[in-house]
Amino acid sequence: MRLDKVSALSFDLDDTLWPFGPSVERAELALHAWLIANAPGTAGVLPTCQTLGRLRDDYERSRPDLVNNFRELRLGSIRRALEMGNEDVSLTQSAYEVFYSARQKVEFFEDVRPALEWLSVRFPLVAVTNGNADLQQTGGGRVFPWDAES
Repeated sequence: MRLDKVSALSFDLDDTLWPFGPSVERAELALHAWLIANAPGTAGVLPTCQTLGRLRDDYERSRPDLVNNFRELRLGSIRRALEMGNEDVSLTQSAYEVFYSARQKVEFFEDVRPALEWLSVRFPLVAVTNGNADLQQTGGGRVFPWDAES
């Protein structure tokens, strides 16, 4: 490949720059703990943290129109958990914010940061993803001056 012909490099985020699974597991743990503490009726609906993932998957199957709208899928599954636990659904957004904030705590693969640093001084880097990571919150914003949403 002739690098002098490259005008920019684009990267997916999840499972390219960091492993996706652990970040979602941590976020679901944080969400589960928050729900149990702030909406105790959900404890019977969500006996384990893994139940959150299954509830989200079930919600996605019931809403194929939202297949790639991860925010709305998560909001809908949280709302459903609150409803099933006879809790106040107005807690949905606050619960989602706990999940979303924890979701941004990613652990970059070991070789990613040095590689991105090297590449970023040579090429414009662009993030293109169907996920909902926020590069400013994950710590990747410095090497990605813009992303697909900008």
